Amino acid sequence: MSKTPAFPLIRINARHVQRIDAVSGLRKENDLYLRNGAYGSGTYLIDVEGNRFDVVSFNRTRRSLNILDLLSKHPWFLIEVRYSLLDKLSIDETKLLIKELVLENKWYRQSGESKEEFCDWFDGVSTYHELMRSISLYGGLVANAGVGCGARPAAD
Repeated sequence: MSKTPAFPLIRINARHVQRIDAVSGLRKENDLYLRNGAYGSGTYLIDVEGNRFDVVSFNRTRRSLNILDLLSKHPWFLIEVRYSLLDKLSIDETKLLIKELVLENKWYRQSGESKEEFCDWFDGVSTYHELMRSISLYGGLVANAGVGCGARPAAD
């Protein structure tokens, strides 16, 4: 039996970095996200244990019948995502992947931070659990534009 990702996990590609909290987040997706590469080439899932999965393919199984999804401007679909385990990354390797994308695309601006503020905070992240708690969404493909982008929890 092949390994399955542990949750939460991060979906990462050239367009965005997004936390997915539960398996249900891999089973339903907005058409806008799908058309703009949410599971396109170069998409990986990195789980809370550091396992990196390559997204091999996805398939729309049917349109969602949830009343709120039916009223949405962009239709929602139930999907099947197929993935394969690539390797295991250290927290530092994962942080480097994410940090490079955020800095290259200036996504830190989504949370109202300067580059320096983002780097100071991000460099201090030391565990996968802390990383997963800290990321909501960086990048494009935002269905509810601006909500939770790059959001971090308040200091404990």
